[in-house]
Amino acid sequence: MSRPETRPPRAADHLARRLFEAGCRHAFGMPGGEVLTVMDALARAGIEVVLARHENAAAFMAEGVWQRTGAPGIVVATLGPGVLNGVNAIANAHQDRVRLIVISGCVDADEGLTYTHQTLDHLAVDFGHHDFAAIGRAFGGHGVRVSNRAELRAALQAAQQADRFTVIAAEIDRGSYDNRI
Repeated sequence: MSRPETRPPRAADHLARRLFEAGCRHAFGMPGGEVLTVMDALARAGIEVVLARHENAAAFMAEGVWQRTGAPGIVVATLGPGVLNGVNAIANAHQDRVRLIVISGCVDADEGLTYTHQTLDHLAVDFGHHDFAAIGRAFGGHGVRVSNRAELRAALQAAQQADRFTVIAAEIDRGSYDNRI
């Protein structure tokens, strides 16, 4: 016999529930420490999480779901190279006016300096310092970095109403994925 959940809902659970309510039933992406909580919450909300071998493929699969159902396509990517791997498909989503929601973990700039991998010099690709939301803005979509639940709710509402893709970069706390977003 399984025990009912007794922990309070995480921000990731609220995110997943809102996406489910918006008609989303599929998410595509690659797992990574910064997005594992989101992937778990999506699955618990009834959204099938399909693992892809590459973020670019995940974004094109999400576009296919949008083409078929009209619900926003969901892409989940880990920070740094994971997000950048999806740039081609994100640019394509812009050209075709696809409602695509790209969810990525991110860390604050100070913590990013302590990483030995997964971050890169985003100035070299003209996206700013650790500003993954800038990827969305760079390609004509929406891009927002959120650090609390109120900002997350506002970003989701805007993404659901947008006529193009949205990149949501959610700050995480490496010590506890449940405390921040």
